[in-house]
Amino acid sequence: MKKVVLVILFFFLLQMGVFSQNLDIIESVDYYDGNWIVAGLIKNNSQDTFKFVYIGLSAKNSNGQLVHTDSTYAFSPIPPNSEIPFIFITSKENAEDIKTYNISIDDGRIGGAGSFDYSFSQLSITERNSSFVKYSGEITNNNNSLKKYVSIALIGYDKTNKLVYVDTTYPKKSSLPANGTSLFDFLVPPNISSKIKTYKCIAYSK
Repeated sequence: MKKVVLVILFFFLLQMGVFSQNLDIIESVDYYDGNWIVAGLIKNNSQDTFKFVYIGLSAKNSNGQLVHTDSTYAFSPIPPNSEIPFIFITSKENAEDIKTYNISIDDGRIGGAGSFDYSFSQLSITERNSSFVKYSGEITNNNNSLKKYVSIALIGYDKTNKLVYVDTTYPKKSSLPANGTSLFDFLVPPNISSKIKTYKCIAYSK
């Protein structure tokens, strides 16, 4: 029995070592858009696909006391050498005492299959008002099969190429046939849109 426990423990530590060495949080940002948002990008530096990546958030007040914790999953599966986003959403009330925060990659598993084979066109700002700036575009399914419930991420950078915004949405069509297209929109708060100088979109489906 003791040998079995040691083998399981060894396997667990091996898995921990694999994802901690191969996955990095390369950029992160926090901002308010009605809620407190902490978002960022994870890079898969390995030649393996990860079926999921589990991320933790811990936050402290000005006295160094822990006042908030959360967890989420990044886009996944994550193909080799790819960058994928993650987002934490906390209500403004629950974020009032937060002064510092830390993000950690808490778990990950090799395996799985998914597709990032999508392309984008007509990316532009199509509407501005006092409440939001609308970023619109068209997505094309470059896969050879029907894809449902495709997730799209908008990733914005400022003039120094620093990450300032991450959000996710879905195409207006819930299903995209092979080579099919659909429009999509993001509504970005004006105070954040004013910081965005360049942006890109990525899409993912299982």
